[in-house]
Amino acid sequence: MLGTSTGAMTRADVERIRALKDIGCVACLMLGVTGRWPDAHHLTEGGRRLGHQQTAALCPWHHVGRPDGGWTVTEMRALYGASFGLEPAAFREQFGTDAELLARQDALIARHGRLTGVRPCQ
Repeated sequence: MLGTSTGAMTRADVERIRALKDIGCVACLMLGVTGRWPDAHHLTEGGRRLGHQQTAALCPWHHVGRPDGGWTVTEMRALYGASFGLEPAAFREQFGTDAELLARQDALIARHGRLTGVRPCQ
């Protein structure tokens, strides 16, 4: 992707983004919810993206605070917890720091396809 702050994606970058999208939203998985299609959330430092390898999968709610299914922000917050886009501090308190999210995402990618203890989203 030329023209982005992270530059063109390598083959490894493309494989990572595909893997995390196949796995689903890391915050939802922490809640035991599967099946929510994620965005690739690029972690930042000093307001700059760290690169495509420093990404975590977050659904539109957890990523930018976009409710879905005709639900309100209040209903989404009650069901899915804090949104990074709306409440970054509350999101980090509930789901972890950027470093913790990255470690959790990397562990999920390492055991991709072998998730246990989760339930389908409702």
